[in-house]
Amino acid sequence: MRSRRWLATALMVTALTVPAAAGAKDDADDVRVSIAGIPQVGATLEASAATKDGDSVAGTYTWRRCKGGSKKSCVAIAGASGTRYTLTADDLDRRIRARLRLREGDDDEDDGDKKTVVDSPPTKPVGPAPPPPPVIGPPVIPPPVIPPPVIPPPVISPPALEPQPPATFVTSEVSLSQRPTSTARSAPRFMRPAPTVRIAGIVTRLGARVTVLSVRAPRGAQISLRCTGDGCPRRALAVATSLTRLRAFERNLDAGTRLEIRVTRAGYVGKHTLIQIRRGKPPSRVDRCLYPGSSAPRRCAS
Repeated sequence: MRSRRWLATALMVTALTVPAAAGAKDDADDVRVSIAGIPQVGATLEASAATKDGDSVAGTYTWRRCKGGSKKSCVAIAGASGTRYTLTADDLDRRIRARLRLREGDDDEDDGDKKTVVDSPPTKPVGPAPPPPPVIGPPVIPPPVIPPPVIPPPVISPPALEPQPPATFVTSEVSLSQRPTSTARSAPRFMRPAPTVRIAGIVTRLGARVTVLSVRAPRGAQISLRCTGDGCPRRALAVATSLTRLRAFERNLDAGTRLEIRVTRAGYVGKHTLIQIRRGKPPSRVDRCLYPGSSAPRRCAS
């Protein structure tokens, strides 16, 4: 009688133990670990885990520093545990992974219990710390430009275009004096003040860190931006204002990213600026005019 009771108890324990082990495997295969935050020195990354159905998952986190995209190039960061990790100078140009252990006591190495250890995808290479924001002082108002007296010619000619202020350059800012490249019976109108685009930042190994991207335009103008390339934080942006900071694009931009900025106003000559992010070089830019009746940019005469 005792042997029969012992056999029944052993069978019941076995029946309860085997499904539990299978459930642990299925839970580990269903977990996805992700990292939120900007990969740059001084920033804080935060790890989280969830199942494919969106349910949160608890466990123990550690952080790893990687030379490349493969897991074999990663090593554990001493003292880095928990859901948050603040990037240091040792992480510059490295990729970061977060590792989640679903059960206490599991091996943290790759040859441990892989069914209860889940790694996040690697971040992009960690960039340098952002520079301090520029000190913005009061606007500089240039003195008025007094044109020289005009001596009318003996023959009747079309009225001359009103004098334009000289071109100014501040950091990467360009203000074009807009004159048409071809003659016309009625001269087009120009926006006052002339639209200006300003871009500033530092060159990085993978592209550029843009710290300032702003557009100044007169009231009633429409500002639009179109971004192409793999590093675009947004594909398109449109605002109607006289002065705006395009903060969505003040960040690390990869080489090959193209920013096309248009400043338009009905019945007026608009502005077109094309900015190309390059590797190891300052961004290149080309400024053109947008004449009424045509969406294609044309060269502006200075």
